[in-house]
Amino acid sequence: MISMNWENDVLKRKGFTKEQKLKMMISFQSMEALKITLHSFVQVTKFLIMNGAPSVSSRNMNQDPLEQYFSILRRCGGSNEKNPTLKGVLHSRQSLHVQGSTFLAGGSRGNTEVLTRQLEIDETPLPSRKKSQK
Repeated sequence: MISMNWENDVLKRKGFTKEQKLKMMISFQSMEALKITLHSFVQVTKFLIMNGAPSVSSRNMNQDPLEQYFSILRRCGGSNEKNPTLKGVLHSRQSLHVQGSTFLAGGSRGNTEVLTRQLEIDETPLPSRKKSQK
């Protein structure tokens, strides 16, 4: 049986110093973020399935579009990209709105993925084997 309490499993190990055990675990902050992410994913998946989604793909659950948008806003900020003010962000947002989507195109900077293709989903049922009757 696999235990889901990774921290206690590491702390119970014999033959290791406390420092060695701490090196076997991820940081407290990373562990909390992982727990929050997993709990949220489970709740979102349950909600989607209960409301008629035939399946759920975790690939589409990310914040890449939001990160790309804020990356564009930071680029509009010029030299003050570390500490933008609310006024500066609103000005950049308004500039983007006036310029339209031509400004948004291009630039694959950062660690986000830009999806440029449309996904086609074939929902045709797959053939199944007939059960053998004995």
